[in-house]
Amino acid sequence: MNHEQLHKLLPQNYKYRIKEIDHNDNDSFKATIRLECATAEACDQWVADFSRLSLCTWRVRSTYPQGRRGLLYRKDYICQNSKFNKDHQRGRGRKTLDATLNSASR
Repeated sequence: MNHEQLHKLLPQNYKYRIKEIDHNDNDSFKATIRLECATAEACDQWVADFSRLSLCTWRVRSTYPQGRRGLLYRKDYICQNSKFNKDHQRGRGRKTLDATLNSASR
């Protein structure tokens, strides 16, 4: 995964700065991006746009109080297919991911 390939995965109506891309085993990667997102509504809209592109419903895993560590907004998401909190014996043969998304605004 390079910067150009990552840009193709992201919604196009936003300005991004890719901080880093770490490659892991089995074609997986972790990317840190920065995007201009001034309000909680704008952040939620970006997640909705990204959900449509990634064909994955991102569910809120946790939220944080306003003003914590200088943040105006923060939510952590997991993909609907994430293997977080799932019984792996029953999930045999199903698609499982280790996908997370963290959204924050200062």
